[in-house]
Amino acid sequence: MGIELLDVRNAIRTCCKIVINLYRRATAPIATHDLAIATVYYVDVTWIAAWCELRGVYRYFRADRIVQSEVLEERYAADSSPMMAEWMAKRSQKSGLLRYLHPDLGAAR
Repeated sequence: MGIELLDVRNAIRTCCKIVINLYRRATAPIATHDLAIATVYYVDVTWIAAWCELRGVYRYFRADRIVQSEVLEERYAADSSPMMAEWMAKRSQKSGLLRYLHPDLGAAR
């Protein structure tokens, strides 16, 4: 795995930005600058929820598809709770994270 989840948790706690290099099958890895706000654990996969500065949206990154990462010293806010509240509101609008990440599982309900 190209990311240490302990580093992600520390970046969330200290509001530090993370550079994430994602694996892409058809193209070269892509680097994004992200503001990590949560880690989401499932039995088979771990997701990192983050504000993606490249796209200007909240995104979910599979930890096992991250090739390389770096926690920067640059901070994005003294208090990340407004960002967390916005992400939670958007998440609930999508009828839950499970349905968002695994549409086939959410349809069974």
